[in-house]
Amino acid sequence: PTRLVGTQSLVVGEPSLGPGAERPSHFDRIDDHTAHCVSGQNLAPGDYPVGVAFPHPKQPGYFFHLVNLTSPRRKMANQYVVEMPAPRRLAALSQRTFAWMLARAKPLSIAELNMLRQLDRDELSRFAGPFLATVQDELVPDAEYGAVAEPLVQVTPPAESPRIRQGHLGRPSRHGLLCEVLAAHGTREALSGLARAIEARRVLPPTERAPYRLDAIALLAIAARESSPESDVWLARWVDRPDPLVAGAHQAPELGASAGAMLLKRYGRSPLEFGLIEADDPFLAGVGVAGHRAASAEVLERIRQWWAGRQEKPDGA
Repeated sequence: PTRLVGTQSLVVGEPSLGPGAERPSHFDRIDDHTAHCVSGQNLAPGDYPVGVAFPHPKQPGYFFHLVNLTSPRRKMANQYVVEMPAPRRLAALSQRTFAWMLARAKPLSIAELNMLRQLDRDELSRFAGPFLATVQDELVPDAEYGAVAEPLVQVTPPAESPRIRQGHLGRPSRHGLLCEVLAAHGTREALSGLARAIEARRVLPPTERAPYRLDAIALLAIAARESSPESDVWLARWVDRPDPLVAGAHQAPELGASAGAMLLKRYGRSPLEFGLIEADDPFLAGVGVAGHRAASAEVLERIRQWWAGRQEKPDGA
């Protein structure tokens, strides 16, 4: 879980050299939106946002949060915030951070995308849909991947996260990487936004360099983690889609077949009975999705009719 590692109190305009630091921490101005760093042990000179999270430039898995405490009242209020339960404090910080990202309306950097894993999952999931709808997707330059992507893989120990090595995913787009974060950490709050993004094709399609259909996989992964009538509705909505979840793969798992298999299992039916064939994939398995493909187009129609019958007679098979 995300936790507060340390705090540092600085006086604006006064350099402060901490124990063991090579350079003093020095901010010469701050307001409620921006702080200007003149010198720092970790931060390069420049402007940084105030009141929101931004990634540590040298240590993936950590982030900074600057607070403007220019009056005694603000200092007392901040002490109250610091003493709040950590999950509540993180949720509030996450909400401000995501509101800032939406208002900024710019693509997220690799470092920012990795930071999303540390923020509140429900707030992340509420943010994803509006962000996907607002900001255009784009490919990530190789230089940005080369500079940051490899260290990010080591942020969360494998036992705590289903994320697999970056080489398996290739080089996804920025929105693709956001969907990969949702596949691992998203909640049901993201389902409707993901569905709209899939329908509107807001995420760049898979390529040879990035073969996974990460928007659809994220929706399936969340539905697998959070079984509910709401997630059943979203699964049923995609049953007739033959889209492959891994582009170019031999006998690839498919969106409709995988959604249908999940629905069938939830209601005590065998996917094999309906003509669905297992199509295992390590990344899908890592995020809790059992990949399937359909033996024929008629299979998906049969599942659709079965589900329609259940809606008419909820107690029936």
